[in-house]
Amino acid sequence: MRLPDANSPEYPYLYNPMAMKRDKRSENGEAVSTRFSLRQLREAGSMISFLKPYRWYFFGGLALLFFGSLLFMIFPYLASDLADVATGNGKLGLDLNQIGLILIVILILQGLLSYLRVIWFAVVSEKGMVDVRNSNLICPQYIGQLSYRSKFI
Repeated sequence: MRLPDANSPEYPYLYNPMAMKRDKRSENGEAVSTRFSLRQLREAGSMISFLKPYRWYFFGGLALLFFGSLLFMIFPYLASDLADVATGNGKLGLDLNQIGLILIVILILQGLLSYLRVIWFAVVSEKGMVDVRNSNLICPQYIGQLSYRSKFI
């Protein structure tokens, strides 16, 4: 079986990553920015369509990321108030045991949110890659390279 050429209209997502330059440098050694083309945006949009069936996992993961970050920001505030209560200048009207209990609950909640976030993002990425592999848009020779490179994005 003869594989199509990288510029073939039959396989618009096919590329040879080994033949591509990593970055362009100007004469003084600084990186030169490149502009996105309309074709690249269309290709990105069509690749995102593979994630559409898993969009609720993705948005749920984003929500968990947001709430986990909020919990993380509450933790230093309560820890500083814990030190203030120990010196007798507490602002919240809580004692040491109550603040310590709240901090433990926050740590447990943050762990649960982080665990679910990782699981949901893994579902999106793994099932999305399965859909890409099962489609006929990418030449079978490059599927392994695509899977490998998508882990670093």
